[in-house]
Amino acid sequence: MIHVGTSEVGTTCLIAAVYQESLSGCDLRSPRLSILHNGQMKPIAAINPLVLAVWSIWMIGGFGFYSLGNRLWCQLDGIVITSRDIPSTRGPRYVTEYTLRGPDGRESLYASGSTDSSLPRSMPVGTSLKKKRWHLDYERDGRRISDFSLPFYLGILAIAFGCLGWSVLLLRRQRW
Repeated sequence: MIHVGTSEVGTTCLIAAVYQESLSGCDLRSPRLSILHNGQMKPIAAINPLVLAVWSIWMIGGFGFYSLGNRLWCQLDGIVITSRDIPSTRGPRYVTEYTLRGPDGRESLYASGSTDSSLPRSMPVGTSLKKKRWHLDYERDGRRISDFSLPFYLGILAIAFGCLGWSVLLLRRQRW
């Protein structure tokens, strides 16, 4: 016997689909049974569309612009001539600062952090790096490395954009 809850009159409500019986005698508006809805089938706790929109924009910024955008925007070509690990003041995460010498002889700095948006930290001196802009993969000592988790980021971004659209629909519904 599977119990859903007990109504105010004391009768036990069973799942109709399991027993193929009607639910007459069950008060479906019982506080124990109405987890998500009140008596008129309206949500008890409404979702605040502004909070949902702010959360969505924060997720799009963090996973889209910051992580995916920085990885796509980065462009490197050269050999690591110095590598320096910079300890973090908070937590165990650190940054590695590289000095690269390009094919034209010019030196450039690259800081690699602890997120997916940057290339790996603690690469040895003499490592050849090449990364083209608008590509997620890079070459390390002539080998192509594709270590960016694109499906994960696209999934998070799809959820965030869906929630942003949902918040717009909720706002429009409340305003009309």
